[in-house]
Amino acid sequence: MWRLTRFGEIVWGWGSLSYLSQLKGSRALLVTSRGALKRLGFVDKAAGYLAEGFGEVRVYEGIEPNPRVSTALKLAKFMAGYKPDTIVALGGGSVMDAAKAAWILYECPSLSLEDVIRDSSLVPRLGSKARLVAVPTTSGTGSEVSRGCVLTDDETQVKYAIVSLNLVPTLAILDPELPASMPRDLTADSGMDAMSHALESHASKAASDFTKPLSLSAFTTIWTYLRRAYGDPSDREAREKMHYAQCIAALAFTNAGTGAIHAISHVISVPLGLSHGRANAVLMPYVVYYNAQTCPDPYLDLALSVGIDSTEEDVGFELASALLDYNKRLGIPQSFSEVGANERVLISRVEKYMSYILGSAPMRTNPRSMAAEDVKEVVRLAWSGELG
Repeated sequence: MWRLTRFGEIVWGWGSLSYLSQLKGSRALLVTSRGALKRLGFVDKAAGYLAEGFGEVRVYEGIEPNPRVSTALKLAKFMAGYKPDTIVALGGGSVMDAAKAAWILYECPSLSLEDVIRDSSLVPRLGSKARLVAVPTTSGTGSEVSRGCVLTDDETQVKYAIVSLNLVPTLAILDPELPASMPRDLTADSGMDAMSHALESHASKAASDFTKPLSLSAFTTIWTYLRRAYGDPSDREAREKMHYAQCIAALAFTNAGTGAIHAISHVISVPLGLSHGRANAVLMPYVVYYNAQTCPDPYLDLALSVGIDSTEEDVGFELASALLDYNKRLGIPQSFSEVGANERVLISRVEKYMSYILGSAPMRTNPRSMAAEDVKEVVRLAWSGELG
């Protein structure tokens, strides 16, 4: 038996940020990060639109990349004091994830983040106090339609995922004008994050006839348009296609899950000083090479869709090689050794959190079962930059 999960309302198109002016309420809270969005005028523009329909609008800035548990707690405390009836998360995945986590605590103060990290089924149906509106400013995470949020432990730097249908935002607004201002490295990293979502959800054990068309469409679109967006940031068609494709990939992985790329990345990306998308990009070829040895079919689908004429026997090596070349063209390292990682320290980190990796939700839907030695072998390949 299969199940296709729900998602919230989606509004899209150039200039669709203005849809915020159609929302009505008493108190709106605009959650965002410091820096570029403010300088580019998007924060003031969003606040101005909200002011048309709300008696009071406050802006909460300061959500950092890879948001910590403590950041979500501070935001939840602010929400409890302000009591908004609409929360607008304007930013990349970090802003949306922090807002989701704080939304849980605002709606249900008796819960703790430790509770829901340990057991996501405790997340109640949300929205009795406030709706959550997600406005992504990067083309990558898909958090605006996904059922998950990821927080980083302040001490261990391990990323913990909270996964619940009740975390799907009430409304997502996809305005390609917002990511059109992303710098090239962020375009590359966030785009490869989206590619990992499309690739892993297509190969997932939970993939179905309903999710595969979404994941395949997202993969081929990202493969075609990401390099264009990276090469020419002013390419409006590429920006638009990427922004929509990353959302479609998220619709796929929200229903089908991801895999070993995400399971491993959650443990190593922060200590390595890498964004989530860049860590995923480095791992992707090596996980594909490993998985395709016993589960070639979904990877053959993906390879053929982008013009890689392969076979079941060769697709692991050929698709992995194509991904390495794709990374190179985006200025992404071929291996973890290229970013200065120490092999012994890296493997030690993976060993320390192996039980978390093997027991994580992403690993449960990886197409090929992995034991501890398999995980370490994939990480060694990703450190060395060698396929086999």
